[in-house]
Parts: sequence; C-alpha cells; structure tokens
Amino acid sequence: MYSVFEIGAYTIPAREFFINCGTVVGLIVLFSTICKTVHIDKIKIIVVYSLSLLFSILGSKFAGALLEWDMQSSLLDTLRNSEAVNFSGYVLFFTILFSVLYKLILKNYNGFSQNIKASALYMAIQHMFNRIGCLMAGCCGGREYRGFLALHYSPNDTGYYPVQPFEIISMILVLFFVVFLYDSKKINVFCLFIIWFGITFFIGDIFRDNLYDLRILGLTISQMISCILVVTGGIMNFKFCGVNK
Repeated sequence: MYSVFEIGAYTIPAREFFINCGTVVGLIVLFSTICKTVHIDKIKIIVVYSLSLLFSILGSKFAGALLEWDMQSSLLDTLRNSEAVNFSGYVLFFTILFSVLYKLILKNYNGFSQNIKASALYMAIQHMFNRIGCLMAGCCGGREYRGFLALHYSPNDTGYYPVQPFEIISMILVLFFVVFLYDSKKINVFCLFIIWFGITFFIGDIFRDNLYDLRILGLTISQMISCILVVTGGIMNFKFCGVNK
C-alpha cells in the first residue's frame, strides 16, 4: 500500500491525510445538515456539537491507552505516554457528552432525538476515512489468513483478514441507510449508527491482529465498548421510537 504521498518536495503520511480528509468532509456534512434541519436554538446546538466532538477526542485517547495498558504500569502513565486512539471510545464519549451538554446548555431535552441524528453522518464518514487511512498505512489490520478473501499489501506478501475493507464497506452501507432513513419515525438514525458501528467493530476485532493482553470477560476493550454501544443504541431507540422529542 501507499503509506505516504509525495507531492513535489513534500511527503504526506497517507493515514493522517485520510483521517484529516474525513474530519473536514464530515464536519462540512454535519454543520450543513444542522443548518438545514435545526430551526430553533441553532447556535446552542452548534455549541453542543462542537464541544462534544472536541472533548470526545479524549475518549478515543482513553480507549486507546486502555488497549496498550499492561496492568503492570500506572494507567495514568500509559495515558500520558500512549499515542494510540480508538474510535469506539470516541463514539461512546460523544454519546455521553452530547446528552450531558445538551441538558446543561439547552436546559431541557426538547428536540434531542431529532438534533442528535446529524452526528451519525459525521461519524460514519469519519470512520470510513479512518479505515481508508489505516488500509493505506497497513495498520489496524487482520491476522494472517490464506483464504480467497485474503488481503495482500504486496504481491508476495502474507495474506491477512480484510478487516479494514470490511469496516470501510460497512460504513458506506450504514451511511446509505442513515441518509435514506433520516426522517424515519420508526428508527432514529443515530441509534441505528451506534448499533451498526458496535456490531462492525466487534466483528472486526475478532479477526484483527490484536497484540493487547487486557481482556474483560474474554473480550477486548474495543469489544466491551461495542457491546455498550449496541445496548445503548437499542435503549435509546426504544425511548425515541414514536415519541416526538
């Protein structure tokens, strides 16, 4: 794969390039959707989104550090020194922060189920680009695999489970359903996204080349977060379904 792009005298890491592209494209789609669909307290909603998205970065850092924590050293030291990030932590922190900040800033939950939906567009786009970047850089991939679906980074390379392509395709599909069902009264597309994302991440981690020792009930930290997201999405959709918030 192409881990870097060379443009004249400049060398751009492919992973960072695609992650940043996902952020820019996702934010454009997010805020244009907010401007079109939110008709009251628009400035406050934008503030809630901005703070939630910004501080959810801490969630991705925390989840990434947990993955690297060997339980022999201090978790605080691992948090301080780790450069790992994990998008499942980002999604979980966003879900919590948006709910808390919405109440603090708007003083109520009026319109909550409608106003949180745009975040599904952003996060689906962001994670799709994240995994394109990972695919280009050859990171976050699967274990060795010699079947017909094996992913090869070079013609003579060992085959691997195609974890990144699986997650990319999954995010494209959920993005389609989020757009198609955006105004549905039977399912909230934010709930649909976090359930779909949780299942996707859980399955991906089964085949991912995980080098981390920490397990809870036999599950990786990412899989535990994925289970929480699936349950949370189901509960939230049950609460939202048929209710005009």
